Amino acid sequence: MKARKLTDSDETRHGLLPVRHPKSNKAFQNRYGVFGESAKKFSCRRGWHVRVRIWLKVTLTGDEIIEDLKGVEIPQDQQPREIESRPSTRKEVSWVEKPPLKLYELQQIVESGLRFAEKLIVAKAETLQKKYLIALYPALARLRTYYLQLAEDAPGNDREAMDAIEGEYRRRLNEEIRYTRVKAVMNLVAVETIATPVQKLKWLLERNGKSKEVKAVLNLYDGSLVSPLRCDVCGVAGRALELSDANRLVCADCYAHCDICGAEIVDGQISTNHICAICSRIACSEHALTCTTCGQVVCGDHHHRCLQGCRICPNCIRHCRQCGDKIIWCKIHTAVNSRGEITCRNHTAFCIGCRESFPVGRAATCSSCEQTICLHCTEHCADCGRTFCLSHIEKGRCSTCRQMNSQMTLF
Repeated sequence: MKARKLTDSDETRHGLLPVRHPKSNKAFQNRYGVFGESAKKFSCRRGWHVRVRIWLKVTLTGDEIIEDLKGVEIPQDQQPREIESRPSTRKEVSWVEKPPLKLYELQQIVESGLRFAEKLIVAKAETLQKKYLIALYPALARLRTYYLQLAEDAPGNDREAMDAIEGEYRRRLNEEIRYTRVKAVMNLVAVETIATPVQKLKWLLERNGKSKEVKAVLNLYDGSLVSPLRCDVCGVAGRALELSDANRLVCADCYAHCDICGAEIVDGQISTNHICAICSRIACSEHALTCTTCGQVVCGDHHHRCLQGCRICPNCIRHCRQCGDKIIWCKIHTAVNSRGEITCRNHTAFCIGCRESFPVGRAATCSSCEQTICLHCTEHCADCGRTFCLSHIEKGRCSTCRQMNSQMTLF
């Protein structure tokens, strides 16, 4: 691909946008606050952000000639992009003789746009080449059939005629392929620059003998922040910033001190991982514990340990009726039935009748199947007085007593 570089003879024009959001240095300085112990030194200076647009005449030759006008916009310090439709020029633009860029800087920006445009055009040329090759296959097949027929009709002993036919076939084959080969030529026809006035802000933050320079850029045309200051932890642009002990720039949502030991906390999830659900104190990783039952975070003063070793919050403490209130259990190692009776695993019996857990003292064993049943699912035989589950007693008598009763009736 051929491309021509920027020269003085190219059609160029340079525009400047006006300042519509003027502010004082004090207003710029207060754009971001600093919380905590950091000290700041502020400086600012006026500058420009330049967007360069280049227009290219693209010619693709093959079976046909295709001409197109391509536009590429290159924002300063950003990736080039293709211009889908011709942008309208703002009425506020003042056209000047020279842009607020040095010639070598403009040349570098234009060259980056040319490299980007070249990739776009190569991709389009490859697509067109595939289309031509697909259409070429039938023509090449007909050409081969034609010259094979000529070779068959030629005298078998005339070697000179056969060589001539083969040479003609090779020449025609190369011509067909050459005619369908796509060539791309890219010519730079126009360059346009639009310069936006900006205020470049710089703070030097200092804390505990460490310092960090942070920068932001304010667009004076529309008042937006081109390059805002962002928290190094959560990435969100904030107004109040601080330096951590590790010299990281943090916002108020990602920075705190432990209310127990005073240690610094830098985390993007302080509100969920470091605040006690009981007393609302902030706790560091050493003093903040997560309840293994409900997942709530509690400080060291409000966590308890289950008899099985589980760390739990006060809301997840359970007491077994058999063990007493002095022994702490968690929800994982206890069972609760529909009547609200709580028992630990050591003192729990499972009823095969109602399929619920009951304290051992409130359960019995079926005299027939020997499975555990609760007092609500038991029945006593009217004859022998033994305890049975509801499946092994009928009309108030167990199977053994019913059988004995029927035998006595026979006699």
